[in-house]
Amino acid sequence: MIPKAEYEEGIKLCERNARISIDECTTLLKQRHFRQAFFFGVLTMEEIGKAGFIFEKWDDPHISKNEWKDKETFFHHLNKILKGKDMLYKDLEKDIRQRFPNDVNIVIGVLGHSDQELRDIWDYRNKILFVDYRFNEACWKGPQELADVEKRARDVHDKAIGYLIALTELMQNHEIETDLKKIDTSKP
Repeated sequence: MIPKAEYEEGIKLCERNARISIDECTTLLKQRHFRQAFFFGVLTMEEIGKAGFIFEKWDDPHISKNEWKDKETFFHHLNKILKGKDMLYKDLEKDIRQRFPNDVNIVIGVLGHSDQELRDIWDYRNKILFVDYRFNEACWKGPQELADVEKRARDVHDKAIGYLIALTELMQNHEIETDLKKIDTSKP
C-alpha cells in the first residue's frame, strides 16, 4: 500500500524522470537520432500521466497494491499518455466548453491531442522500436523503414513539453516543490 504521505515523493520522482527524458529527447533530436528521440518523448508523456494518476488519488488515504498494478491505470502505457492529455486540458476545459459547448473533443483534436492521435503515437512508438513481421504483406518491417520519423519525433517533443508544463503547474497548485529548472521550449 502507498500511503497518502508518499504521494508527493512519487509525483516528484515522476517529474524528475520526465525532465530527464525530455532532456534526452531534445539531445537526441539535435543529434538527429529521431527514433530514440521519439521514444524519450513518449516516455516523458507516460511519466507525466503516472503523476496524473497519483494526483487523481490525492484525496484517498492510500493507493493499494492492486490499484498500483492495475492494467488500466498506472501500468497501462497508453492510458498514462491519455492521462497526461487530461492534465494539459484541465485548466483550459472551462474556457473550451464555454467557447465550444457542442463538442470539446473536436477542439482537443484540432489542438493535436485527441485520444485517437495519442493512440497513433503509441502505435508509432511500437513500430519504430521493434522489428515486426507483417503477415498481410508477407514481409519483415523494421524501424528504419518508416517514413516521417523526424517530424513525428519533433511533434512528440512539443507535446511532451506541454505535458511537462501542465504537470509543473499542477504541482505548484498543490504546493509541491518542483524541479524549477527552466524548460527549454526552443526547437531542437
